[in-house]
Amino acid sequence: MTDDELVSFDDEITFLAEEACSGQQDDIWNVLIVDDDQDVHLTTQMALADLSIEGRKLAFHSCFSGKEAFDYLVTSQVEVAVILLDVVMESHDAGLKLVSRIREDLNLTFPRIILRTGQPGYAPEVDTIRRLDINDYKTKSELTRGGLYTALSVAIRSYAQLRQIEINRLGLEKIVKAINDLSRIRGLSAYAEGAVLQICSILSIPEEGLVCVQNTVSGVDEPIIIAAAGNFAQLINQPLDSLPNLCMKSALRQALSQRTNIIGRYTALYFGLENDREMAACIESNRALTPVDEHLLNAFCASVSVGIDNLGLNARIETLAFVDPLLGIANRYRFERAITEQQDLFKNCVLILVDIDDFSSVNSTLDQHFGDDVLKAVCSRLSHFISSDVILGRVAGDCFALVGPAESVKYNEIIRLFQDPFIVNNESLRISVTCGVVSLEQEGMATSGTELLKDANIALKQAKLFSRGKVQYFKASLRQAAKDRIELLTGLREAFSSERLFLYYQPQIDLRTRRVIGAEALLRWRNQHGEFIPPDRFIPLAEQSGTIIPIGAWVLRTACAQLKQLIDLGYSDFRMAVNVSYAQFREPDFVDVLTKVINEACVPAQQLEIELTESIAIEDPISINQTLSAIRALGIKVAMDDFGTGYSSLSVLNKLRIDRLKIDRAFVADVSPVATDGNLARVIIHLAKDFQLSVIAEGIETESQLNELIKMGCDEGQGYFIAKPMDAKTFVDWLMADAK
Repeated sequence: MTDDELVSFDDEITFLAEEACSGQQDDIWNVLIVDDDQDVHLTTQMALADLSIEGRKLAFHSCFSGKEAFDYLVTSQVEVAVILLDVVMESHDAGLKLVSRIREDLNLTFPRIILRTGQPGYAPEVDTIRRLDINDYKTKSELTRGGLYTALSVAIRSYAQLRQIEINRLGLEKIVKAINDLSRIRGLSAYAEGAVLQICSILSIPEEGLVCVQNTVSGVDEPIIIAAAGNFAQLINQPLDSLPNLCMKSALRQALSQRTNIIGRYTALYFGLENDREMAACIESNRALTPVDEHLLNAFCASVSVGIDNLGLNARIETLAFVDPLLGIANRYRFERAITEQQDLFKNCVLILVDIDDFSSVNSTLDQHFGDDVLKAVCSRLSHFISSDVILGRVAGDCFALVGPAESVKYNEIIRLFQDPFIVNNESLRISVTCGVVSLEQEGMATSGTELLKDANIALKQAKLFSRGKVQYFKASLRQAAKDRIELLTGLREAFSSERLFLYYQPQIDLRTRRVIGAEALLRWRNQHGEFIPPDRFIPLAEQSGTIIPIGAWVLRTACAQLKQLIDLGYSDFRMAVNVSYAQFREPDFVDVLTKVINEACVPAQQLEIELTESIAIEDPISINQTLSAIRALGIKVAMDDFGTGYSSLSVLNKLRIDRLKIDRAFVADVSPVATDGNLARVIIHLAKDFQLSVIAEGIETESQLNELIKMGCDEGQGYFIAKPMDAKTFVDWLMADAK
C-alpha cells in the first residue's frame, strides 16, 4: 500500500481511514487549548468557529495551567489530536515542562503540539523542539485566523499520518502473530478454525458466527463445513447447504464461485489451495470494514493459503519421519516417541521385540525384493494378531516392536504365531523369531521409549545367544551387564590406542626331553589402575565388536618381533605360536597380513605357528581350506586349539589341513595314573596319530600329568608345572637360565 493510497491531497487534506483511529470520534478533531489567559481561549474558539478540517468539525477543550492540562490528559477518555500550548503560565517554562511530561511520563507520541507565547524571549531552542517532538512554535501575534487555521491543518494531517502508521503496524503485528500461532497447528480443520479466529482478532470483532468450508475446484461435491464457532459450531462436517444463515451461505458460495474475497457485513475470504482444493471462510462483522482492514485481510489470506499448503507438506514430512516406508507402520523414532509421550497409557504394559531369525540369509540367498515381501507378510500377520490398544512398529531391518497391555500382548502366543508357514510369492516359507520382552511396570525400569527399547534389545541379544527361537525376559541385571560390557570395550579400545596391551609368553617343551621348543604368545591387559583384566573377559568382547582385527594384527607383529630377538640370541629353531580368532581368519586380506608381518620381522615362516579354534569348522570347508593352504604354502604351521570342546568331529580332522592338535586343559586335568582317567585325552592323542598330526597338551600342572601324557604318546606340552606365562624380559632371562 503506497502513501498515495492512504492520503490524497486536494485543496483540503483527505484521509481514507481516519475513522479507524480509536478514541477519536469520526466527525470531530479534539483540540486542547492550554493557556492561563481566558481571552486566548475565547478568541481561539471564535476564530475557528464553524470551520472544518478534512470534513470534520473541531471540538475544543480548555485547561488554564500545565498541572491542570496534565491531570486532564491522565484522566480524560478524549483522544486529543492537537494541543495549543502557552509556554509561560504558572512559571516561565510551565509549557515546556508539560510537553516533557506528555512525551516522557505519559508516553503520548501522537498528539501534535503547537507552542504559543506572547513573550518571544522564552522561545525553546531547536534541539528542544526536536527532542520533544514539538510540531510548531508561534508568537501569539502571528496566529491570525488564517495562520491559526494553517498551523492547525498541518498539525492534524501529521497526527492522522502517525495514527495511520500505528494502525498499519498493529495490523501487521497481528498478522505476524496469527501466522506464527497457526504454524504450530497440525490438521486442516484445526488450522481452518484457528485461521478464522485470528481473522476476528485482527479485525477486533467477536468470535461469533464464523464458518469455514472446503471445496474442490471442480465443484463436483457440495462444500463441507470444516470449522465453525459460536452458533454454528454444531455444523462441523455438515454440507454448506445445512447452514441456516442465508446471507452467510450466499457470501460463501459467491467467494467460491468467483474465487475472490467478498467484503461486506458478511465477509467471505477465499483461499486457493493446491491439489484441486479451495477454502472459504465467512465472518459476520459488527462494523463496516475499512480499506486498511481489507489490505490486512488480503495479506493474511495470502499467508494462510501458503500455510494450508504447508500442512500437506508437513504431513508428507511427518510420514517420512515417523512411518516405515515399506510397511506403513510406525518406525523406530515414532515408536520411541509414542512410548515416551504416552507413559500414562502404558501402565501394566509390556514391550516386545520380535526379531526374524536368519533374515540376512533370506536376502542373500534369494534377493532383497523377496526379503521385502517376507517383511510384509510378517507385518500382516502381526497386524491381524494384535488388538487396537497395541502399537506395532518396525525398529530395525528385520525387527518389529509391539507395546500394549499385558493381556493383549502375550509373547508365547507371538512365538506360536510363527508356527504356520508363510506364503510369500507363492512359496511356502517357515520363519522363526526370537523375542526380547520388557515389562513397563518392572521396578527399576527406564521411562523413555529410547531406553525401554535398549532394554528390550539387551534381552533380545541374550535370547539370540542362548535361546534362539525363544523368549528372553529383561532383568535390570542384564542392563548392568550390558553397561559393564560397553565400559569394558571402551576401556579395551583406549588400552589398545594407549599401548597398555602387552604379550606374555608361556614356554612349550618336548615332553620326553624337557627341551624348550617354543612358546605361546598370550595377550594381556592391565588397566589404568594396574589391575589385570582376565583374557576370557575381554577377548570374546573384542571378537564380537571387531576390535580383535587390529589387536590381532598387533599381536602378530609383536610376537614375530620377539621371535626375531630370540633367533638373534641363538635360538635358531624356536617356534612362536600365536592365537588367531575366527574373525581375523575370515578377513579377506588375512594371508596378506601374515605375509607382510613375517617379511617385516625377517623371521622364517616355518618358525611361526597360528592356533585356530574349532569354530572355523562351521563355515564352508572349501573356502576354509583355501585359506589354510595359502597359509601353509608360506611355511607357517597351523594348530587346532582347544580340540574336543567345540565342533570337533572326525570329519573336521579329515577335511581341514592342519599340522597339530592342542588338547584342552579341561581334558588334561582329568589325566592321572588311574587307568580310566584321562580317556578323552587318550582318544584325542590316538586320533591325532591316526591322522599323522602332532599333539601338544596345555594346562599341565603336575608331574604326574606330564608323565601320563608321555605314556599316552603326547609329543609336547605347556602349563604351570613347566612355567607360568612371563613378560618378554622375564621370558628371555628364563630361557637363558634354563639353557645353563
